[in-house]
Amino acid sequence: MSIVKLRISAKASEGLRRLKHKTSMTPNFLCRFAVCRSLSDPQYVIQENRERTGLEFNRHTLTGDLDAALRALLSAKQGSGLTEEDYLNGPLRDELERGIGLLWRDVQNAGTFEAALLAALEPKKSAT
Repeated sequence: MSIVKLRISAKASEGLRRLKHKTSMTPNFLCRFAVCRSLSDPQYVIQENRERTGLEFNRHTLTGDLDAALRALLSAKQGSGLTEEDYLNGPLRDELERGIGLLWRDVQNAGTFEAALLAALEPKKSAT
């Protein structure tokens, strides 16, 4: 049986509301950016808070054509294959919730979403 719904925490939902207000982008679009933002950080994250009283997303609406690619990236980052349930209720939710916080911090620091994206695309300077 394929799992089709993903519910996030109230804290992450509030972060999405703030981002939507600041950027005028839809939550689904922001969620895709948030997952990618979190994946760009090599640190593996496990969320301790499994509260799920926030927004609910349809899997296809949230991940769209990126579903298989996101699952592969999350499997690689975790170091093992993921079952359907593990994918949605574990790493995807964890990276999404973490990414919302990272994206909000980036937007706050840069001033606008566009400036945050440009800063993220700049090559990192090595400490040599």
